[in-house]
Parts: sequence; structure tokens; C-alpha cells
Amino acid sequence: LLETKKLIVESAFLETSTTPLYKKIIDIKHKATKLGIKQINIFPLFLLPGVHVKEDIPQQLQLAQEHLGEEIKLNVLPYLGNQTSLVHHILQAQFTNLPGEGKILLSHGSRRQEAKQATEKIAEKLGALVAYWSKPSSLQDKIQYFINQGLKQIAIVPYFLFPGKIIDTISQEIDHWQKQLSPVELNFGTPLGETPTLASLIVAELLSL
Repeated sequence: LLETKKLIVESAFLETSTTPLYKKIIDIKHKATKLGIKQINIFPLFLLPGVHVKEDIPQQLQLAQEHLGEEIKLNVLPYLGNQTSLVHHILQAQFTNLPGEGKILLSHGSRRQEAKQATEKIAEKLGALVAYWSKPSSLQDKIQYFINQGLKQIAIVPYFLFPGKIIDTISQEIDHWQKQLSPVELNFGTPLGETPTLASLIVAELLSL
């Protein structure tokens, strides 16, 4: 929590929290009112325009606004992944540092077509193939594709923001495949949120409001 006379910065979660997002916003409203703040800015820390960005967050904000009335305005900022040039820079740096003749950008996957299109556009600029963890066009399929092409080193960069259970599971699966695929080398990168550059962007975005 960061507070000044006119600024409150807090975190809220869409999932894995006992407090729904809309209730968290209502709680923040009480602090904001005391400081004379009339607008709450929401910065979605998501990489793609998927279900959370396009459906879940708007639903939660609608519930919050119904409780808040006209006392405070809710303003949703562009989601983090909309900063395409910086995201591309971070991903490119990872691919540059990971040994790999073949490059795979691994995304979670979404049922929303625009999220898929955004991922494919990023991968195309990086010269990488797209694989999805929860949708068809799997990571294992793309690894096998490169093996069939005779490649011996494959770089895999996760298009995820933070580490967690999914990244742990992916890492374990890659370790398992690595044992079976020797001498092919699978090199796994890190989520974007672990880079100082992205952390600096988040801070700068909040302080610029």
C-alpha cells in the first residue's frame, strides 16, 4: 500500500482471493473519499485481451459502480500487454539469451479469438511458433515439429506474467520431456513479471496518473 495526500495504490485480485474485486473497490472507495479522490483507476495486469480482461473485469466493475453510484468514477486503463513494444522487447531479450535454433512462445490459451490473434501476432514478430498450454496446438506438438526438422536446441519462452502453479507444472513437463528427448536441448525461459523492466513500467504507469 502506497499512500500520499492524493494517491492510493493498492492491489486487488480477480481470483484466488476471499474478497471479490468489486468489494475490494468498494473498500478502496472509503479511503479515497477521505482524501477527496473522485476517480479510481484500474490497471489490469494481464497480457492478452482474454476472458478476464474482456468479460470478468467489466462484470466486477459494473457491480462496483452500482454500489458506488455517482460518488466515484471507475476508469479502466489499457491492460498491461497492450504495451506491445515493451512486451516485444522483453520477449526478444529472452529468446536472444536462450540457446535455441527453434523458438516457441508458450501462452495459456483463451476461448476469445482476439487473444489468440494477439498472441500469434507477437510470435510472428519474434520469429517464433505459438503453443498453447490449455488449447490445441500444444507445446509438445511444436517441440516435435522442430525435432522433425532436425533441430537440436529449442528455446521456449512462457507468455505468462508471474510464476505459479501453471509455470511449475510446465517446467516439470519440460524436464520430463528433456529426459526422453536427449540429445535435443529444451531451454525454458521465465515469466515476464520477473524482469525489472516490466516492474518499472507498472510503477511508471501508476505514478503517471
